[in-house]
Amino acid sequence: MGVQLLKKGENQQAAQKARMLLAKQAIAAQMDQAADMAELSVAQIQANNAMNRMTHMMAQSSRTMNRAQKSVNPEKASRPSPWPSPPAPTGANPTPRDRRS
Repeated sequence: MGVQLLKKGENQQAAQKARMLLAKQAIAAQMDQAADMAELSVAQIQANNAMNRMTHMMAQSSRTMNRAQKSVNPEKASRPSPWPSPPAPTGANPTPRDRRS
């Protein structure tokens, strides 16, 4: 017969080797996944930092523009805002507790 069967000890060794290779492959896949997640986290942090810098710069620019406008037109600084104030809350919409009485 041309087929040579593995001896019992060799068979166990081959099975153990296969299990070890599968375990190594699983660990490598987990490490790849962790590395991908770390890259995503770094990208998110960088994007967040860029957004914070931009927001800070816009706030600074707005404050600078306000100061410049007040120095050019000081009379406008003491005038009330041209925008209407929000309406004061009224009792027109009673809460469910008010309806019972």
